[in-house]
Amino acid sequence: QIVLQELQSADCCVIEGMQLGNPALDALLQEEVLQKEKYLAIACGTPWGAKATAHFIQQYCTGTRAQKYKLMVFCNDAEGRTMEEAGINFFRLTTHRPWLFIVTHDCGGSSAYYNQNHYFQETATPTAPIVDPTGAGDVFAGTCLACWAHNIATSEPLTASHITNALREASYKASLILQYPLCQTNFL
Repeated sequence: QIVLQELQSADCCVIEGMQLGNPALDALLQEEVLQKEKYLAIACGTPWGAKATAHFIQQYCTGTRAQKYKLMVFCNDAEGRTMEEAGINFFRLTTHRPWLFIVTHDCGGSSAYYNQNHYFQETATPTAPIVDPTGAGDVFAGTCLACWAHNIATSEPLTASHITNALREASYKASLILQYPLCQTNFL
């Protein structure tokens, strides 16, 4: 549940894509986060969340005013295809906008689209067999956001180095969590 006072004082808002589609919430995010040039990070989470994210972008993130919006979207391959089928072109949408789209490719690495550039990171190979993939995407997105926390707090633009370092660290952390059942870890 989003509390307005917390939203107004935060540098960044992280939300699951499945929560989008509520007109009141969508309008609040556009008014209190995007228009105030704060970062909005969306983790699609499901194909439905990817559709809701695509609709949100089409509804609220168009026009000249949207060029200053700071949007980060995390999705996996299937969710990325769902967004593309809904008309979202990652490469085109990063033109002249500080938007970042990150797509994970299961155990095949990850891609980031930022400022009309495509960055690819090979996956970190787990040293033990995969036990359970639950939570790996959340760890990946959380690690990226932690790596970019300074940029988010200071509005310092991301660089290629920031992006690739975060993808490398996130891939490593996500590969570690695969070794535990249902996110029962003590190393993070």
